[in-house]
Amino acid sequence: MPKVTVLTAVKDGAQYLAETIDSIRNQTFEDWEYILVDDQSSDATVEIIKGYQAQDERIKLIQLDKNLGPYGAANVGLKAALGEYVVRTDGDDISLPNRIEKQLDFLAANPHLRACASYAQRIDKDSNVLEDNKVISSLTAGSMKWYLFLRCPLVHSTACVERNVFEEMGGYDTTFTSQDYKMWSYLVRQNYVAQIPEILVYFRLTPSGISLSRQNVQQSNGLKVAQDHIREVTGETWSLDRIKALNALGLVKKGSPVFQTMKASRLWDEYWLADDTLSDEEMSELASLSRYLRKSFLRRNRRHQFLQVIMNARNYVFPKPRSGKHIPDPNIPPY
Repeated sequence: MPKVTVLTAVKDGAQYLAETIDSIRNQTFEDWEYILVDDQSSDATVEIIKGYQAQDERIKLIQLDKNLGPYGAANVGLKAALGEYVVRTDGDDISLPNRIEKQLDFLAANPHLRACASYAQRIDKDSNVLEDNKVISSLTAGSMKWYLFLRCPLVHSTACVERNVFEEMGGYDTTFTSQDYKMWSYLVRQNYVAQIPEILVYFRLTPSGISLSRQNVQQSNGLKVAQDHIREVTGETWSLDRIKALNALGLVKKGSPVFQTMKASRLWDEYWLADDTLSDEEMSELASLSRYLRKSFLRRNRRHQFLQVIMNARNYVFPKPRSGKHIPDPNIPPY
């Protein structure tokens, strides 16, 4: 029984798949099986996997007889997994050599956790590291819980999760995209997850990826996941317009209406400031995040929405954590 199951669901991934498989074979931790689920590829994906199978018996191929999509294919892999932990990686991302070892050591040192993520760094289509393009975010479940109101800041390919947790979740929901967002939201609400503040994965954005090729669908589904998460945390149903405004803050979007975004931002601040379960460190982290995002958003939009930015100039300043704390009014109407 391997300690770890590495899982990749892939369709037409021949261009980068060898780099991904090599990065797993080069891990310092060696007690793993690697399940690759082929979702009816029409390129050389299967041939590449079979070539590696001939070299390494830890590599296992599952070929689907019909297309199930990335999450349906992943569910098939989860059912076949034998490892205590499941390490996820997409078929075009690269795990650094000590990734699995560091994640297992981190979980062993924090036995209250059942999952972890890590920082990631983007690479281009030619696998060149983009030095100024790091994906970093909150470190603890407490602060992540509130960050996920804004957007999903965690990279799916950094996930290391107890296999039993996927069973608790019922696997991935196959009805729509953004299931990584839904997974992280579940993990933080259960206080199962923390993030290692170190880059352990190189993360590739390609035109064929779901995030880019189905950007509008991905955004719509992401807003619905955020709405569900907010409901689970607050007990209230926020309008999609309000969540969209908050998402504009999280993404520092250019062109999003300043007034609506700042109004949503203030409401978000009120809620996390009222969370007595947060530590002083988590409060400070969220205060810094809020200050940074509002400044960045207002500066990015000051040219084309100058008057609204001037009217919201007070939002450049943020009170110290735990000062002016009050319970928000749940009856504030949606936009």
